[in-house]
Amino acid sequence: MNQLKEAINSSPDLDTKAKNKAQKQVQILATAATNPTDKKEEAEDATTMLQGIIANLPPAAAFVTICKGILPPVKDFLGL
Repeated sequence: MNQLKEAINSSPDLDTKAKNKAQKQVQILATAATNPTDKKEEAEDATTMLQGIIANLPPAAAFVTICKGILPPVKDFLGL
């Protein structure tokens, strides 16, 4: 999750509003990781939001690359 946060903060492809939204979604995923059963729906929404954010970015953007590497195992861990 720290990699995602750092990638969001350093991304020149995201404006401040998008960065704030992405950071919020990462925080939701971090919270869900401690209690996957109760936070499953929120985590699913958060991954969908993050995927929507990266859909509008250049494929080579660092944030996109990191998301594509991190989100699948996070989704597996949370049972999404």
